[in-house]
Amino acid sequence: MSTSSSDDPPGPRRIFELGDQALEVATHPSSSLFAASLINGEVVCLSYPPDPDTSSVDEEDSEKGQEAFRIKEHKKSCRSLDFSMDGADRSWNSVDVSTGKIIHSELRSHEKGINRIRCLNERMIATGDDDGVVKIWDQRTHQAVQTYHDNEDFISSFAFQPQKKQLLAAGGDGYLSVFDIRKPNLVARSDNLDDELLSVQIIKNGKKVVVGTQDGVLAFFTYGNWGDINDRFVGHPSSVDALCKVDEDTVLSGSSDGLIRVCGLLPNRMYGVVGAQDMPVECLTMDHSRQWLLSLGHDDLVRFWDVKFLTHEEDEQCEEQGDTLATGEATESKKRSVEGEPQDVSKPGPANDLLPSKKKKKAARIEAKERTEKAVQDQASFFSDL
Repeated sequence: MSTSSSDDPPGPRRIFELGDQALEVATHPSSSLFAASLINGEVVCLSYPPDPDTSSVDEEDSEKGQEAFRIKEHKKSCRSLDFSMDGADRSWNSVDVSTGKIIHSELRSHEKGINRIRCLNERMIATGDDDGVVKIWDQRTHQAVQTYHDNEDFISSFAFQPQKKQLLAAGGDGYLSVFDIRKPNLVARSDNLDDELLSVQIIKNGKKVVVGTQDGVLAFFTYGNWGDINDRFVGHPSSVDALCKVDEDTVLSGSSDGLIRVCGLLPNRMYGVVGAQDMPVECLTMDHSRQWLLSLGHDDLVRFWDVKFLTHEEDEQCEEQGDTLATGEATESKKRSVEGEPQDVSKPGPANDLLPSKKKKKAARIEAKERTEKAVQDQASFFSDL
């Protein structure tokens, strides 16, 4: 077991070993399954117990996991993958998760290597390659229904606005491109940011877009106004390679300095650090329960971080007890002058110490519930020993 000081962020709750370096990880929309694409061309799918009874672990405690399947259909590295909306298959090839068998293979779908793939809905898939070409595929016909040549360098990340049927593509050429998947032409393209765009999320109920850059800046666009950015969030010392949306006001950022940070957006604030790994954070995704955050680095490990203090809703059964506890903790937090003080993000610290009061109450309720359950279990154990 790993040890750390009280000021250090907690380590991962569990670590799975894949056998080769993973380039992307995706989680099943309704089951405790994750799949990873590997540098050797393999795709591996593993199941995991939803709530392990462990504290933080280190790399020596890594698990092999229960493999659902492992396939190798790519001669070179498999760089990206995604689950469909119902979890029945993923692309590109399409694979039946229940059997591990390939449903469809789309050979030579791009002239250059596919760098990013995203399942948009039950029928449509988006792919982006190293030359910036974006294609929209209809899974029913296995045909590309749209092809866009507007970006000039690799496609690093996608975000989809389902109400408007618009796909946002962040590129290494410094442009954010917007496509209506029903139409053959570009809707809009941002001004050039003179920096590689590495990650993108839609926030503020569709009103804003945040982009992570190579220089470590989070850049903001107002949705529909795709010229210049209208705000910047400075604070990451290294590139922001991954963004995982928590809610409309909060994202988790993965940086090349190995830290996973909790970022409040507009107003911009670093709340703290969920965890730290020894290498760059290349990918972040949350599982279906929204308790576990999965991260990748430049190795063959998938790390699981417990983020339920950020994501779990208030528990009605312990609301009264939690309110009392949270009020006391919030008062102490104000005494520590959490709000309004500048943050030293170079020093990792527990994120829940800096959360806004609403999220702090959720964390307090969860903690109170866990203490109550433990007390009940201990009492039952005592009586069983009499």
